[in-house]
Amino acid sequence: MKIFPLLMLLATSFVYGQDEACCPPTFGYNIPTRIEICDGRDIYTEFSFIYWKATQPNMDLGIVSSLSDQTYLVNGTIASLNFNYDPGFQIGLGYNLGRDDWDLFLEYTWYKNNAHASVSLDPTSVYILYPAWQLPGIFISFLNGDEKWNLKMQFLDLELGRSYGVGLDLSYRPFVGIRANWIHQEMEVNYGNPSFPTLFFTNALSITQSSKCWGIGPRIGIETNWNLGAGFTFFGDSSFDLLFTQYTKLKIFQGASAASGQTLSASQLFLKEKNIQAVRAHFDSELGFGYGTYFFCRMLYFTINASYQFQVFFDQNMFISFTDSLVPGKTQSPRGNLYVHGLMTSVSFDF
Repeated sequence: MKIFPLLMLLATSFVYGQDEACCPPTFGYNIPTRIEICDGRDIYTEFSFIYWKATQPNMDLGIVSSLSDQTYLVNGTIASLNFNYDPGFQIGLGYNLGRDDWDLFLEYTWYKNNAHASVSLDPTSVYILYPAWQLPGIFISFLNGDEKWNLKMQFLDLELGRSYGVGLDLSYRPFVGIRANWIHQEMEVNYGNPSFPTLFFTNALSITQSSKCWGIGPRIGIETNWNLGAGFTFFGDSSFDLLFTQYTKLKIFQGASAASGQTLSASQLFLKEKNIQAVRAHFDSELGFGYGTYFFCRMLYFTINASYQFQVFFDQNMFISFTDSLVPGKTQSPRGNLYVHGLMTSVSFDF
């Protein structure tokens, strides 16, 4: 009698096994949440105004120090660049694919920034300026200094993504793609001792450096969108890219002259490097609010967003620094990351 329940259990398992083999289980499917337009062309455009601030370490003009201090060799303050916010723009064009609600998005970014620092000391005071940009050990100090830094950046991004819901009021859009970038930096520094009466001592020193590079590589990221109701949303986005980068031109020039106007040839310096290859990483994050609504009987969808962005371009400061007065060929590069952050407002149209 005990064998009968066992036979029934085996028979039931066999029947259910047959049903499962004939009708495999259905896996979960994330419902797409992209914008749907009545009789639309599956195209959307985006226009953005950016107002970013770029900063980079190891860009100081020098140190203003007192000569009257008997305790410390150097006792003063660092003369740093005054980094500013500057405008730029982004233009994007997207297309909704027919397969599984994926979309393609192409975006171009243009941004230009500059910073400035200057020092002008009274020749009758006890303060002097120790320069940060020069071959060490050749010159000692100056009374005046001026530095300018220019930055130009362009990006071209191609993304393949899909928007889907993970709850009633939350959606994700993971994406993969390719990024290409072009970054150009220029730096010009001038030091001077205009009040020196001696004609053949160093009166003026000028240093210029430039760095140009392009890069290309994979990019991944995710966009998150929380529905707050009445068309309002809160969003947070992050992305990461790793680019093969080639520095096509690195240049540094140093020239010095005396009060008489004579060029001090022993202090002249010119270096140039080409086709330096590296792998550079970049991280981007963004938080903001948006509003969207339909127009013309759901034939057009309009969105406006406002956000704040944070970006890190790792090891992007390729300006050369000389580190040893006894070994002029000993230099340090790269010398730090490039940081960019600021506001962005954008409008988009789905039609």
